[in-house]
Amino acid sequence: ARWREEVSDLNSIPFPDFSDFNIGSYYSGCSLPILFNRGCLRRCVFCNCAVTWKKFRSRSGENIFSEMKTQLQRYPQVQKFEVVDTALNLNVNALSKLCEFIIQEQLPIRWGGAAMLHPNTTYELLLKMKQAGCENIGYGLESGSQKIIDRMNKGFKIEDAERIIRDTHNAGIEVTVGIIVGFPGETRDDFKLTMDFIARNKDYIDIVSDPSECYIGDNTYLYRHYEDFGVVMDKGVWFTRDGTNTPEERKKRINEFNEFIKSLGITMHNYATVYNKEEGSKESLKR
Repeated sequence: ARWREEVSDLNSIPFPDFSDFNIGSYYSGCSLPILFNRGCLRRCVFCNCAVTWKKFRSRSGENIFSEMKTQLQRYPQVQKFEVVDTALNLNVNALSKLCEFIIQEQLPIRWGGAAMLHPNTTYELLLKMKQAGCENIGYGLESGSQKIIDRMNKGFKIEDAERIIRDTHNAGIEVTVGIIVGFPGETRDDFKLTMDFIARNKDYIDIVSDPSECYIGDNTYLYRHYEDFGVVMDKGVWFTRDGTNTPEERKKRINEFNEFIKSLGITMHNYATVYNKEEGSKESLKR
């Protein structure tokens, strides 16, 4: 197979046309997807984004704002944009400019999506994002152990993650964190550090996504170098050579984690919120 050359100037791409879709029939109701960037600045070993997109590219804040305005004119029923990037804050300057355009023109829109835990996510930027309509951010924390974060090549420090999560909450933006259970090398002590992190920051975390059992996906760095992580692959099932990390142990930890989150009173993210157009109410649907 031949790879198509990647588009270098994302601002040159026409805005998506959703006119053939009955937007109100989808579970997301009155929202549309929007993309700020392509690719990623990081190379997490469990992710194949760097395989899908060879280079990181981003749109300008003005171009993103123009798409938002255009789509709102086309589809007046739209109330929110779901940012479908790997992380919406990969280009902080463009993100800041987008917020300034929204605030200046008082565009009545809400938006949110996944973001990277990076020191350049300042409290001032988060306040500006809130003023511009950002209402929720999901952070891929994955673990509360610095050792595991480093093995994943996540590229952040636990103390920075803690500060950013607290700043996001204090700025008035809903916080979701994602967790991966059973990454190769994760001991019971590492697992406890994750739960300790959640407990320490429970007042600043609105939602914890259903924890993901560590999956070794095709074409990821982890898949191509699994032996370097002490992993044995057997017909699609993996376990560590020392026998401490098995599918059974990972499921046990997930059950333990779920009970722990429940005891803290934090919402588990296992539902989608939709708008009932006739009733004007929200309904929760099991995924």
